[in-house]
Amino acid sequence: MTLSQNLPTKNRSDGTSPAAREAAAREFATAHGWADCQWQPLAQDASRRRYFRLIKPGGNTRLIMDAPPPGERVIPFIAIANWLRGEGLPAPQIYVADHASGLLLLEDFGSYDVARVLAEQNGDESTIYRSLVHTLVMLQRALPPAALPVGGGNKPYALPDYTLSEFTREYRLFIEWYLPEVSLDTQRNAAALDELEGLMARLLTPFTDATAGVMVHRDYHSENLMWRAETKSPGNSVSSVGLIDFQDGLTGPCGYDLMSLVTDCRRRVSPPVWKMVIETYANETERTTSDVERQVAILGAQRTLKILGIFVRLYRRDQKPGYLAYLPYLWELWDQLLEHEALHPLKTWSEKYLPNDLRLPPALHGQPKSRRKTT
Repeated sequence: MTLSQNLPTKNRSDGTSPAAREAAAREFATAHGWADCQWQPLAQDASRRRYFRLIKPGGNTRLIMDAPPPGERVIPFIAIANWLRGEGLPAPQIYVADHASGLLLLEDFGSYDVARVLAEQNGDESTIYRSLVHTLVMLQRALPPAALPVGGGNKPYALPDYTLSEFTREYRLFIEWYLPEVSLDTQRNAAALDELEGLMARLLTPFTDATAGVMVHRDYHSENLMWRAETKSPGNSVSSVGLIDFQDGLTGPCGYDLMSLVTDCRRRVSPPVWKMVIETYANETERTTSDVERQVAILGAQRTLKILGIFVRLYRRDQKPGYLAYLPYLWELWDQLLEHEALHPLKTWSEKYLPNDLRLPPALHGQPKSRRKTT
């Protein structure tokens, strides 16, 4: 996809501009009983999806998810949400779905995700994270069927597997988008990729056994976990938590979502709580802490490379520079994870190709890209 295809679309007139999409969403809401209400745009995430909170005069609320096709799809979200609710897990109810237009009318879990609650000191970190671990264990015990019903005349949706090729596609985003920002030596970058692929194949292959897989949320972190401590949801034993943004879920290793929780670049998990999370998960799943720590380290290294690549792509391709603020802490996490004995070969690779003075893109130093050269 070229850069021009990802520029802001405010001047487009083909029905996919933000203004046209919002108009379609308003028509959708009106058709389903939500005409007389206040519209509140919510913060946009890293995708093209947008969300609006609808507030009626009496205080009742709903959310509109606007997932413009073909780039965004609502079918995975619908299938996974319905399955989660059927298993007694806290996913939002879908009141109305327009598959073709990519519009959903959803239950509103409120404005307080875990990151916001803790940033505003409205909750105890240890208590909240213990609930998040328990919710994750409940999620992993609910094994999804081979095909999830969608409704609306659509074929059932099959969760994809976290294959080695998918792991590889993800961490290659670092080589494709991040490495060229800090190194203009294409031969050196190609050598880095060759060595990295060999290392990662050996590390990740044991995690690709589909028969041992569980439901992986894929983005199980503080901004995708709503905190509803005052909510009582019949049928949900984990009613303090609300799951959102799970449309990219798949079947994969049990340690992945736990790793996403503790290596969250959006908020720094305190060392005591990190330790508690590992130990609580190990106890609830009858695993050893050493096994859980090993999974967190290996899968965390893969995910860190992926996110570094995605955040630079968001900056370069999609004109979203805000994600660059997370890069310094991501590098802290990278170094921390590489201290695990299973990752010593990867640490050697990192020292060779990613020394400390060759990590942050020029955008964080006020330099044009062409000024950063390797020696």
